[in-house]
Amino acid sequence: MLFRSIKDAIYGIYMYNSDITIEYNDIYDIQSAFLKFVNGSDGGFGMISHNEIHDGGDDGIEFYSYSDPLFTYNEVYDTDGNSFYGDNTCCFSLGTYSTQGRNAIYNSGEMDVESDYNSTLYALYNWWGSSSPNPWVTWNIDWDPYLTYNPLAKRSAGSPKDKSNLNELFVEQDTVGMPEVDAAALLYHDGKYDEAAVLFENLANKYPDHFA
Repeated sequence: MLFRSIKDAIYGIYMYNSDITIEYNDIYDIQSAFLKFVNGSDGGFGMISHNEIHDGGDDGIEFYSYSDPLFTYNEVYDTDGNSFYGDNTCCFSLGTYSTQGRNAIYNSGEMDVESDYNSTLYALYNWWGSSSPNPWVTWNIDWDPYLTYNPLAKRSAGSPKDKSNLNELFVEQDTVGMPEVDAAALLYHDGKYDEAAVLFENLANKYPDHFA
């Protein structure tokens, strides 16, 4: 599957009252927000993965009215304003201990992550532009532990329009067992905690010497 290109628009994708999966897009040269989530009170979740989001965007990715998607394996860079912004109702996730972010977030025009939420938001296991990062985030963003390498570096090195082999684009230093980690993480994200717990326990026993 090739990347879909979304460009030269006011909004890249505008989601209202949606539980949605957005993946494998190249979103760039956008005037306002690359992605805008509004009124997710019916669940507010969604999986946003394997997208390249860059160049433009007053606020790169915006969250309003209980919109709480999960972001993993996205590359967000060269935004004009904040890369991510959420109001005081939104508990979006850029990665937890179980659903590791593995996003690359760098070269923000303003803040990397700004949130008005009154409790902790998680942005764990992401790359912030350098091996010893100092991301510009608000007080409630927990971003440590972090990655010391860009998990999407192979994609960045090539042309953004040449994405014919997606299996080679998203790399890890140690990929053993990672598809099983992702399967367990999706169950956890969907609230199937007992099923996820069994898979995570199996992973710990099966791959004691690997990143998974």
